[in-house]
Amino acid sequence: MRPRTAAWLLALLAVPANLAMLFVGFAYNFQLSRSDEAMAEATKGKFIGLIALIGLVAAIVGLIVGRRPGDSIRRAWLATGIALGCVLVGIVITAAVPPHGL
Repeated sequence: MRPRTAAWLLALLAVPANLAMLFVGFAYNFQLSRSDEAMAEATKGKFIGLIALIGLVAAIVGLIVGRRPGDSIRRAWLATGIALGCVLVGIVITAAVPPHGL
């Protein structure tokens, strides 16, 4: 497998992963309660959603750059790395910040 194809496939996998993290961010963001704990969860959702949005844009850029023959392979790998890194950061924020009930 060529490096350009590998970068494109990883970017293709990063798109649904970032969409899933965006959904998690929306789920955390919409709270029915107005308590301090619920507001902390909503803030956590905003950060997760923002990181997932950045990752989604990077994944789309990785898909576009990875298929254009004239562009550098470094750009494709950089965009793919940013997209996958955003997914990992979103997962870490989701897991590391305790839920409001604890």
